[in-house]
Amino acid sequence: DLKILVCSANLGNAPPFMESMREWIPELGACDGVAPLEGQGPIKANQFDMIVMGMQESTWKKKDMANGSKLEGSMSALDNWDDTNHSLREKTTDDSTFGITEMLDGIEAHDSVELKRLGQLTLGEGYTLIVRYQRGQMRLHIWVRSELANDFEDIDIKAENTGVGHVLANKGGIVATLTYKKTRISFLTAHLAAHEGDANLQTRISNLKEILRGTKPKAGFDIGISSHHSFVIGDLNFRTDFGELEHEKHVQKALDMIEKKEWEKLYSYDELERCMKEKKLLCGFETLPCHFNPTFKVLRESGFKYKTQRTPSYTDRILWKCADGLRGNLTPLAYEPCENFFTSDHKPIRAAFSLVPNKVASQQQMVRGYNKQLFDLTFKDMECKNLTALDIDGFSDPFLVFVSDPPKFMHDGRSKNKQKKGVSVRLPHAHATKFISKNLNPKWEEKMILNLKPGWDLDTMLNITAMDYDAASQNDTIGTISLNVHKLVSMEEGTDKKEITIEQPLLKYGTEEGTIKMKVVVTRFGTEELRRKSIQKQKSGFFRSFRKLGLGRSQTT
Repeated sequence: DLKILVCSANLGNAPPFMESMREWIPELGACDGVAPLEGQGPIKANQFDMIVMGMQESTWKKKDMANGSKLEGSMSALDNWDDTNHSLREKTTDDSTFGITEMLDGIEAHDSVELKRLGQLTLGEGYTLIVRYQRGQMRLHIWVRSELANDFEDIDIKAENTGVGHVLANKGGIVATLTYKKTRISFLTAHLAAHEGDANLQTRISNLKEILRGTKPKAGFDIGISSHHSFVIGDLNFRTDFGELEHEKHVQKALDMIEKKEWEKLYSYDELERCMKEKKLLCGFETLPCHFNPTFKVLRESGFKYKTQRTPSYTDRILWKCADGLRGNLTPLAYEPCENFFTSDHKPIRAAFSLVPNKVASQQQMVRGYNKQLFDLTFKDMECKNLTALDIDGFSDPFLVFVSDPPKFMHDGRSKNKQKKGVSVRLPHAHATKFISKNLNPKWEEKMILNLKPGWDLDTMLNITAMDYDAASQNDTIGTISLNVHKLVSMEEGTDKKEITIEQPLLKYGTEEGTIKMKVVVTRFGTEELRRKSIQKQKSGFFRSFRKLGLGRSQTT
């Protein structure tokens, strides 16, 4: 199993001294430096294999670092720090480092050099930095144990600004996607709009959709669809909301619950928790409850002492999502704030996970050689409900597109004539239905038949996308479901055919855009010869019925 430690910290535009850094990132990556979830035993590994660090407000002036270095490990360096007047610096260039490629420290910004230095000193020479990316005041660093570094492939990094005019990079997100042993993993670190109130909440919801849209990997879907496992971390800025209370009463109500350690009650007023239940954002993602002190807004010292100009809130968060059929491969092990990190007005957050890579899980589960056999998948009674209207007339012209990921395993089993009646799409190996004009609750009378070729594995997914047809411009995506092929075709021993019903929400950028429902008939043939014999048998039966009706060629007048 791959042991992953996911960490997020708003550094408060101040240099994190080594003493603070080691409160956040366990020294030498030791697993016993992280407290396991209540009721679980110690993490069964000496070191984490991967350590992900998402950082916000992670720039500072060089003089601040110089002053701090004289008082390394001392909180007195921060006694007079002015949170409100401290000038924020916008960097106009991105600094990205892939693999073990390094730029000379002499031409890098001092804070970039210092954060890399602190990370290496904390983790030791046994770790290699394989992702280092900065966008404005946001950063994403990914460290892995050096002996595993070459096992991480296809590293792809994208970023999206959501600051003023979508230009300023004080807010936004960075996404890194990596492949490890046939497992595509994505990490999104974000800094969303600040402040309390419904208008700011709606801006945060909008920010997340913008980031997911603007950081789509090459596959064309956001990470919630395209990755086997995806994580969202950062200063998401969701607040504690008690409703229409005066500010002082709002703050005091939170402080009273904190004093009584009424974590479950306090968490019930969390904006993010409420929005996820209402399916307003990050649909399909999950998180552990915050049964601990809020991470914001605190004095820059050890322990939890809150500033009363803001309501204590769980602004710093970690969420995750697993692709269909793979949830059992990811196990949360820990989730905790870092109480003694003292150089910021946020307390960092971290979570530990154990991940079984697809390559390993495949060896454990493909015991019957399923992926060496042939299957036909017949989709019928296909319908959608409550689709989002994408045209100016208040409707959409929906059609369905089927494509496997990787794309080479699914072939269209329909006749050439029926294939031609479907919408022509430019995506290789994609198979489409006909479009239905001006309908948000369409039903397709046709069937989609897909031949599944041998060689697929646990990492193979079938994406079914509802799209809006447009004769004059590019077709638009309405929403997508992603189905695990192994889960789809698995059946009881001795069974060669089954029929199942699928009904799922169509997702796009973390929100539901309608639902899709269909029946799927799965037929197992084993070999190409058996498939040909079955098809020939069906054709023979058809022609016999044809002749019985007096319509065959053998009939004469």
